[in-house]
This record gives sequence, structure tokens and C-alpha cells, in this order.
Amino acid sequence: MYQGISTGSCTNLPSYARNCTSSLKTTGCVAVYEGENCHNNFGHVFTSDKSDITSFLSPTKITQIASFRDCTALERDPHVNVDFTLYDYPETLTFRNVCSCTNLPKPPRHPHSNIGIIHVYGKCVIHFSDENCNGLSSFKGLWGETGQYDDDEFFRSFAPCNLPRHCVSMNSVLTKLEPLNDLIDLQNFTNAITIAATETFYNNGGAILEEDYSVEKDVEESFQFGFAKEFSQMNSLSFDVGVNIGGKASFFKKLLSVFGELKAGLSGKYQTNSSSTETKEYGLKRTTKFKVKKRVIIPPCTEYKIGSSVSVATDVVINYRVEYKITGIVQPDIKMKTKEIRQHFPGLKYIRDVDEFTILAQTTAQMETTFGLETFTDAKGTIITPCVRAKKALLCKPSDKTLNQP
Repeated sequence: MYQGISTGSCTNLPSYARNCTSSLKTTGCVAVYEGENCHNNFGHVFTSDKSDITSFLSPTKITQIASFRDCTALERDPHVNVDFTLYDYPETLTFRNVCSCTNLPKPPRHPHSNIGIIHVYGKCVIHFSDENCNGLSSFKGLWGETGQYDDDEFFRSFAPCNLPRHCVSMNSVLTKLEPLNDLIDLQNFTNAITIAATETFYNNGGAILEEDYSVEKDVEESFQFGFAKEFSQMNSLSFDVGVNIGGKASFFKKLLSVFGELKAGLSGKYQTNSSSTETKEYGLKRTTKFKVKKRVIIPPCTEYKIGSSVSVATDVVINYRVEYKITGIVQPDIKMKTKEIRQHFPGLKYIRDVDEFTILAQTTAQMETTFGLETFTDAKGTIITPCVRAKKALLCKPSDKTLNQP
């Protein structure tokens, strides 16, 4: 096993380590060569964005690694970049950020101006003998080769072997959003939170007493809505007319304003410039004030205790089945056909073609939420015994008129 630090300059491996070609682990981007001093016509580019990724070299038919170096800027660039040098043409043809089929300019197509040297900078490119990527084809850079290809082939167009992710803008329109667990029993998720301490009223008089009772409580509510992993490939997201987040359960009606905010937030957050690897999700938090305000009627000689609580549904999970239409644009402004969309997303859960450029697919979504439901009060009256006795004593006491009768 050999461990070394790559730099911009070429590093030769010690002789004992040159046959250790079973695997390569890198935390960045390196170009490796079978020959010393980073020569031998071309090397192979290996990239990694995780320190534990291992790239096996056997498909490239490398027999040994004798030297390595840091990648150049063009080799690190995720875009497809190609340079052509012609045998009898004075300039190098330079192409940057190639996203689709590209025809070579006319002068190099002359039979006596064949391509002499090709640089693909570690990216795979297909060459075609005819314009618009038709005719016979050949691959360059299939195994991440970088460096100089000496070539005397005659071709008129070329394209990336695989459509780079950044070249494609995938747009989705949600046409159906159905809760899979619409009738949720919230009793399993509900907790009671005390709004205020129990309040006590006393009526020591002989008449009915009326008191105002008013308490309130702020409840922190949260709503997080997200789509399944395969939906992260979409760049933009919008909702078809009449498609809303919600369901038939009674508590959904209490959250209509929230669902409207989630819908607007998702549509606004994911426009055509959003990343096609980002999990599509949107969350919001709000504070809702729950109030209890009532007139309390207290009978004579009564101690009246009243308390209030609010029921809060915590960590409720609602799963959805989603249908959505997909269209794709390849830079600069080329519509993708349905076959191309399916090829670009092999893991797509396909339903059917809508038209030549639109696919109907399905995915799942999930909302996790905590929200307040309703308030309730608990009141209890208790007789004040001394008060009752005093009232009875007053009723039983003989009047002065009765005592003075003969």
C-alpha cells in the first residue's frame, strides 16, 4: 500500500508500489500515468467527493501506476471540454461546456484537414462521421483518459457520451397529490398543554356571581413537506390548477392557510436554476395563539375552579402519492423527447407518455407536522360549607316581632 500527497507537479511512485493497481482512493481529483514523469501519451482522471470512495482501475486496463499529479482546471471542470488540433489547419478548435451534438466548422471538414490531436480532459466524447451525430461513431475518453490522442480519423460532429447533469433542466408540474393515510386517528399523537394555572373564584354571597375568565397560550407549530429522493432530479416545481396539499380528514380544514403557504413556498423555492441533486422540500414554522374567553357563572356559596388546555398533535406524518408531468430542456434551448428523458433518468417511476415531449411519472411525498387543534376547559364547583351554615342560621333566627308577641 502506498500513500502520497498529490501536487500540481508530477510525483513518481517508488518501484515497489507501481504494481499496486487493484484500487485507488482519492479525496480530490488526480491524473495517474503508467509511465514516469506523467508521460506515456495520456493518463486517467479519477475524482472523488468522499474520502472513502474506491475507484477500481481494472476496466481501464492499466497495468501499473508509475506517476500521478493534481488535475488541471479543465480536468476538474464537470463540463465537457474538447480541443482539436488539425494536421494542416493553423488554429486549435476549442469547445467548452459541450451539452449536445456539435458540428465541426466547415474548414476542418476538407478531406485533407483531418483531425491530428484531440484533448478530452477526462470526459467521454463520441465522434461521428456525419453531421448532426449521424453515421459511424467512435469513443474518446471512455475510461477517463486525459492527454493527447493522436488521431487521423475523419469526422464531422461529436457529442458527450453521457448528458452532463448541469446541461439539462428538468421541469415538473404536479397533477395529483393524494394522502395515503387520509383518515388519521390523531388521538395517538395528541398531547394536552396547559394554557394557564387553575383559577379559583369564590362566591360567599347569596346571589349568583358572574366573572370574566380569559387566558391564552402561544403554540409553536411546524410543517415540513418533502418529496422522495428520485424527485430531487427535478429543477423546477409547480402545481397544476386545482392541485392542493391537503386531504379529507376534518383537521385538514384547520390548516388550509398553511397548505397554501407550503404550495407557494415549494413553487417559489424551486425554479429552473435550482440544483438537480437537492432534495426538494420546504418547511415553515409559525406561532398560533389559542384563547379561551368566557363568562363564568358562580352559584351562591360556591368555590369555582376553572383551568384550560390546548390539544397539540405532535410529530404527525402524512404520506402522499404524487403524479407529475416532466419536460426537459438541454442547453441552449433544445426540447428533450420522451425517450431521452427516460434514458437520462433510468430510475424514473414511469406511468405513460403524455405527448412527444412530456412524461407522466409518479413519486411519493411526506409531510411531518406539529400543530394545535382545539382548546377545552375543566371546571368544578364546590360548596362552601361555612357560607351555607351562615345562610341557614340567618334563615332560622327568630325575628324581634316574634319574640315580643304575648
